[in-house]
Amino acid sequence: MKVLVTDRRHASVAEERKVFEPMGVEVIDQFCESEEDLIQNGKGVIGFLVSYAHITEKVMKALPELKIIVKYGVGVDNIDLNAASRLGKYVANVPDYCTEEVALQALSLLLTGVRKTCFFSNESRKGHWIENPDKEIIYRLSKQNLGLIGFGRIAKKLGSFMENMVQTIYFYDPYLKISP
Repeated sequence: MKVLVTDRRHASVAEERKVFEPMGVEVIDQFCESEEDLIQNGKGVIGFLVSYAHITEKVMKALPELKIIVKYGVGVDNIDLNAASRLGKYVANVPDYCTEEVALQALSLLLTGVRKTCFFSNESRKGHWIENPDKEIIYRLSKQNLGLIGFGRIAKKLGSFMENMVQTIYFYDPYLKISP
């Protein structure tokens, strides 16, 4: 049995080999840029491990041995889910991939904006000192409210980071039927 790593962001497939090879599954590491590359390199494989490659109906139809397509990450918009369903191909993802990292980046950007870190840093590098600090008001975060649009994994994690930093957290998510 074989699986194909169609494309990747990480340096090597050493971790994949540690998982699959003890089970007798060969890991093929071949960057695929087109449908033709996927079809050519996908012959005889049972699974694709995908980052960005577009897995189309044409690709799936050409590879009857292909049983599962696993996305490195959350979104599966590069995989034709309707075709996969019709053709009996399983599709999986990593739903919590980088949730904490993205929420922490959002927190960093939020704090940078609230504290005007970039503005003051740029001004001081230019030799400009703010003579009237009231001109650039920085509000106390603990007296502020935070609004989140969407309340999926990332927003929930960001909310957990912020819950002791702000007064109230509000959210809006049209897909939620009840309050969290």
